Amino acid sequence: MLEAIPSVLFSHAKSLLGFAIFFSLLEFLYPANKNKPLVRDDSKLDMSYSFLLTLLYFPAHIFGSIWIGLYFYGSVGMPAGPTTKPITVAVLQQAAKGNVLILKDGSLQYQPDSRYKGFDYFIIKKSDGENDLTETMLVQSTNMTPTQENISSGGSQNALSIYVSNRVASGKIAQGFTGWFLRARTLIEGQSLLIQILLAILVVDFAGYWRHRFMHSRFFWGFHTIHHSSQQVDWLSTDRFHPVNHYMTALLNLIILTTLFADPYVSATAMALRRKYGLFIHSNVRISYGFLNCILVSPLFHRWHHSDNEVACNKNYSTFFSLFDLIFGTYYLPKDKKDPQSFGFYGGALKKDMVEQMIYPFRKRPEVSRAT
Repeated sequence: MLEAIPSVLFSHAKSLLGFAIFFSLLEFLYPANKNKPLVRDDSKLDMSYSFLLTLLYFPAHIFGSIWIGLYFYGSVGMPAGPTTKPITVAVLQQAAKGNVLILKDGSLQYQPDSRYKGFDYFIIKKSDGENDLTETMLVQSTNMTPTQENISSGGSQNALSIYVSNRVASGKIAQGFTGWFLRARTLIEGQSLLIQILLAILVVDFAGYWRHRFMHSRFFWGFHTIHHSSQQVDWLSTDRFHPVNHYMTALLNLIILTTLFADPYVSATAMALRRKYGLFIHSNVRISYGFLNCILVSPLFHRWHHSDNEVACNKNYSTFFSLFDLIFGTYYLPKDKKDPQSFGFYGGALKKDMVEQMIYPFRKRPEVSRAT
């Protein structure tokens, strides 16, 4: 893992360079605050935060993905879970254009007959006595498969591919809280790729709204204060987060995406879009969505979240959908749609020093508080 760190940091540096070019041009053409320089006196602080969080996030993401993935797929995703219970495999519906055999090791063998024209399917059921998993298996004359199974094609393995197109769990694992997640996961998996990505963005933003609102409570405001300490909000200030705040956000997103979305491409795309949109709404640009401000978060809408004006205190928590703020009573946007005059947090300011900001939340009596 250690040998991968330089490449991770180099990749992050390249992405920051690309963002710097794009957002600097955008902020130059459509500035919300014309007096703000493109490079601030505390830009180095934000740059340090960006690389620090990348360095801390990398190993945590690897171990977190493995742990949550093994737990979910082992304890929930398959019958028998992590136990040693034997799993039996049976054919519920034979293939229409061939014959399916179950070998002693539990693998499948598909033997096409003269009716086979390049496509077929069959249904199998795996069981450990307490839990069942019904799978629809597709057979195609191609070597490109989404999820390859341990199968055989009866002498024509190079010509045929068999993969799972649908899974339905039943039994103990489909009951209670776990069962709800499985049913939701199955329902989502049956949608188009675009719908799945939109659902991922929506669900993560809904959870993110409440996570963000919780960070503004007296319990965690000390950590979140770091993000609000910037007195000049632009795209680079997006990454000014205390590691505790950052880990809470990353862990929540990881759990939601792992449990509800089977396709890792959906999760990766949703998080990439969320990352880029987060940079956009923090940028120093004069962009508002008009009547759509009550549905989608615009840069103007989020810049008011960072205002040190008391009237905007604890408002505008969403990242994508401001509709959540409207529904839950935390929506704020002045009628004149003007940019905030100043930024920070109501009641004080922090020193522009990373070490000082790292230890700030652990003080017994924080100097300032915006918390409710």
